[in-house]
Amino acid sequence: MKSSGSIKGLCSFIGKSPTPFHAVSQMVASLEAAGWSRLAEGDSWQVEAGGRYIVTRNDSSLVALRLGTGDLLTSGLRMIGAHTDSPCLKVK
Repeated sequence: MKSSGSIKGLCSFIGKSPTPFHAVSQMVASLEAAGWSRLAEGDSWQVEAGGRYIVTRNDSSLVALRLGTGDLLTSGLRMIGAHTDSPCLKVK
């Protein structure tokens, strides 16, 4: 059953991510393993259409972006947001 694997993956992620720093580290590792490239926030970026990129800030925030291949004016832009700081994934 596919959902069982997804649930196990989520539980594993939560277990390895007691803080936003850990969560970002886990997400970066997963994205890099899937072929995404890391960009430094302060650098000039060399990106290309169809590229998949990761940007982090202070090791506690992450932006993952995939550039489309169509014209932005006609294809538009799709964006999804989430956060890991509230509620924090740790028990105090």
